[in-house]
Amino acid sequence: MSDAKAYFARLKATLPKVIARLQQKGIARKHLTFGGEGDLPTRKPTVPTDARSEFLANRAMGDWAESKLAEALANMFKMQKVVLYGNTDRMAAGHPNFRACYLAGLEETRKYGKRPDLLIFPAEAKVPEDISGMGHRETAPFVKRALAAIEVRSSKFEALKYMAVRQRQREMGKSRLDERRGTRLRSSFSKTGIQRAADYENSLRPLRTPFHHRPGSG
Repeated sequence: MSDAKAYFARLKATLPKVIARLQQKGIARKHLTFGGEGDLPTRKPTVPTDARSEFLANRAMGDWAESKLAEALANMFKMQKVVLYGNTDRMAAGHPNFRACYLAGLEETRKYGKRPDLLIFPAEAKVPEDISGMGHRETAPFVKRALAAIEVRSSKFEALKYMAVRQRQREMGKSRLDERRGTRLRSSFSKTGIQRAADYENSLRPLRTPFHHRPGSG
């Protein structure tokens, strides 16, 4: 038996003691069944109708932590491949398709459990670097071949570090925007009067167009 299989065998052997200990602490037996489908919900799930700023901030920090860990693992362990597996959908509450997407996510989690964020494979494994957008049937053959799975949890102790990184990214974006504005302003000096002002104003419109930004993508 390989070291990895021996380790997981020892880990599995601790399960009965863990369950007994949790029962002593008052955890209901129905919450201590591991593996297989979860129970059907007894009431209709409540679908969020808005995305609060705290939730969005926590999700952004979680995405950042996941990307940094994946990058560090890829750089350190050249004999392994890091694959994105956890849910990376960023559709916000209020979107026309949010309700259907949210309920489908709950049902998949009930049936198959929560997806860990990262999977580790041998470097030579023929697995896409990102399978997070695939359904369970598509990913199942890959998952069975994974060496390990990692669930990433971010800590608010690192929130200041995350905020500093994002501030530098915003400042870099602002400097590039100012540079583009300055270039366009200088080029407009060759024209005169109202036409020059109108051309300059029109040139800025693309810079003011709202865009959707995925948290944690830089």
